[in-house]
Amino acid sequence: SWERARDTERMEQSVTKEFEDVTKNLTDDERKGRIDIRYSTSAGKHVVVELKKYGVVIDVNDLAKQISKYRTALLKMLKARYPAQLQPHIEIVCVLGQAPIGSDETAIMKTLEAQGARYITYDQLIDGAQKAYGDYLERERQISQISDIMEALDVSLKSE
Repeated sequence: SWERARDTERMEQSVTKEFEDVTKNLTDDERKGRIDIRYSTSAGKHVVVELKKYGVVIDVNDLAKQISKYRTALLKMLKARYPAQLQPHIEIVCVLGQAPIGSDETAIMKTLEAQGARYITYDQLIDGAQKAYGDYLERERQISQISDIMEALDVSLKSE
């Protein structure tokens, strides 16, 4: 599922600040990595969203290397800031214009799962949003009909 981020601005500022504080513990590669969006859900899951431009075509192995840097850097940051948190749950979501290039879909999924990652395309996000909005409009129409019936009953009871 796709969740709405809570306290996004505060969390993005926090991540930027925390990465600045622990950069001495990061490799040059990790320091160059850019986390596009990061937030913690209410369940304490840390989510990194990697946004690629719509037209970018990427090999799954290159994507796995990139997100491995994010995972390692985030783990270092979390261990430095929250040493009591033994195994933080990190999920990485890659939003892409098209599926990554790989031998087949199963191999792509396994490569990403090894990093605690998955991908979704912009088209899938748009389709899902349109379907969810269509479902919302349908429910609103049904509620409106029920509301109209109840209002008509209320008017008829008051007139008696």
